[in-house]
Amino acid sequence: MIGANLKVSDLMSTQLIVAHIDDTMEFAEFDMKTANVRHVLVVGQNNRLAGVVSDRDVLRAFGARGDNSLILGAIMSTNPITIRDIEPAQKALEVMLEHKISCLPVEGDDGQLVGVVTETDFMQLLHHEMTVNSD
Repeated sequence: MIGANLKVSDLMSTQLIVAHIDDTMEFAEFDMKTANVRHVLVVGQNNRLAGVVSDRDVLRAFGARGDNSLILGAIMSTNPITIRDIEPAQKALEVMLEHKISCLPVEGDDGQLVGVVTETDFMQLLHHEMTVNSD
C-alpha cells in the first residue's frame, strides 16, 4: 500500500524545464517537445516562480494568433499554486484535484523552486502499486 509517509520530495521531478517571462512561446514549445513534458515553469526577477505555461496554453495562443512569437508572460497562468517539498504527497494530490491542475511547482524552505509534481507522477506511483500488489 502507498505509504502515508510519502512526501512531495519523494515523488517530484527535480529536472525542471524553466523559462523566463520574456522568452517566446516558440522557445517554450521547443523545450517541451525536447524534454517530452507538458509544462514549463516561468520565472521572473530573482528567478522566482512567476507562472506556468502548459502545452494547452501554447496551443490556445497559437490558435488565436497563428504566431508563436508571443512572450510567455502574455500566455502563462499567473499566481500558480505551489506546495512545499516537505508536505505529504497526499496533500499535493488533494490540491491538484481541488484546483483541477495537472502540475504543481514545488518550493523548498527558501521559496526557491526545487521540483515539480505532475499527474503523471501520481499515475506512475499508482501503476507501481498496482503492479507490486497484483500477486
